[in-house]
Amino acid sequence: MNVVTRRKIAIILFTVILTLVWLNFGAMVWNYPSPGASRLAALVEEWQHLSSANGDIPAPLSTGQQTMSLILDIDGDGLNDFVIGARHAGPALVWYQRGESGWTRYVIEPEAVRIEAGGAFYDIDGDGDLDVVAGCDGSCNSIWWWENPSPDFDPNTRWTRRVIKNSGLNRHHDMMFGQFDDDPAIELAFWNQGAKQLFLVDIPGNPKDTQPWPDAVPIYTTPNINYEGLAQADVDLDGKMDIIGGGLWFKHTGNNNFTANIVDSLLYNVRVVAGQLVPGGRPEIVQVPGDSQGTGRWYQWDDDNSTWIGQDLPSEVITNGHSLDIGDIDQDGNLDIFVGEMRQTIAGVDLNANARTMILYGDGQGNFTVDVVAIGIDHHESRLADLDGDGDLDILGKPHVWTVPRVDIWLNPIGAPTATPEITPSAPASDTPEATPSDTPEATPSDTPEATPSDTPEATPSVPAGEPCEG
Repeated sequence: MNVVTRRKIAIILFTVILTLVWLNFGAMVWNYPSPGASRLAALVEEWQHLSSANGDIPAPLSTGQQTMSLILDIDGDGLNDFVIGARHAGPALVWYQRGESGWTRYVIEPEAVRIEAGGAFYDIDGDGDLDVVAGCDGSCNSIWWWENPSPDFDPNTRWTRRVIKNSGLNRHHDMMFGQFDDDPAIELAFWNQGAKQLFLVDIPGNPKDTQPWPDAVPIYTTPNINYEGLAQADVDLDGKMDIIGGGLWFKHTGNNNFTANIVDSLLYNVRVVAGQLVPGGRPEIVQVPGDSQGTGRWYQWDDDNSTWIGQDLPSEVITNGHSLDIGDIDQDGNLDIFVGEMRQTIAGVDLNANARTMILYGDGQGNFTVDVVAIGIDHHESRLADLDGDGDLDILGKPHVWTVPRVDIWLNPIGAPTATPEITPSAPASDTPEATPSDTPEATPSDTPEATPSDTPEATPSVPAGEPCEG
């Protein structure tokens, strides 16, 4: 073989190899997912599901309906703990302390107390730790707060319970703390469904010695008892936090006056969250039916027409979507939406056996990719938070009546957990703290706050109820 022939063969081989390399590289580029898509695929496949049903987490101690959940740092160690509340049977409140290798369960309230959904937390007494608040359901007219005993946590010592409200009408589904008016005090905003009103009350100067809290003010009167849902955001970008709930948002206009503005007049028995789903302008508002079937919607402010434009979430019909939260789950810089449906058993009938645990991954442009994380698990006030201290958002799952007592956790695989979660021994049911009298005055009858005329809602049209759940 002469030199010319060898050169021709070498050129041909080089050309073939170069072509193959180029084609392979092109295929890799064409099919290579973006960083966000790569994380999404990992999330779909790798959520780590832990459950008290499998012995991964201590089960709550009450066999009654599990109505309330909260996520907060109770012991001040920088890691989120969580609270589960129940009614019909004690203990009514337990909390889970996050440790290096799992969770330890403690009792807050050993007695049977009729805890309603939608509690809250705040450092009420100003001692540097977070206290817990819960309202009574449709059977009584009370709202209570429990004093955090930090740093003295003892499974055999109950938290001191005090009264915020013990008069007027019943049922207090949803409440939150914030600064919504012009005075320096922090307010508790709460729905009182029996009174068909939304109330504000200031934390008193000496809350340990003030029962109930004085001067609760109704700021809005509803046409029926089914208004629910509370969130807060600076809706109109004026630098002040506004109240959002019941298909409305409320702007403070001075003193105890608020103007109710319509977001969606047809969705008022809802779960609601707010956040910057699309960068720029007002925060967007998300609502889903909490105690009924319907379509979840997200709302974007149209500045040109001064109206909210509602768009359907791509999640098909939502059945009792009593869990709704918002956060950047896949850490791509865009907010995502968590929705959990209820699975109920009523009169022996399994309703919504295909209840979905869903993530709607946002792209920052108003588009969402739906990922069903789990099917067939009951969600009632389930939430997003970093539960293992690794810097990403996990899911706390709490059922209402399905297979209670129970709690579920889905750990997000993006962050590296601080340690492999393991079940941690805690006080067994037989060691529940003995019910000793709490620092709670008896409920005394008083006049129901008289409904004062509220401002007519500014019509800015855009475009859930009952013990089916009552929680």
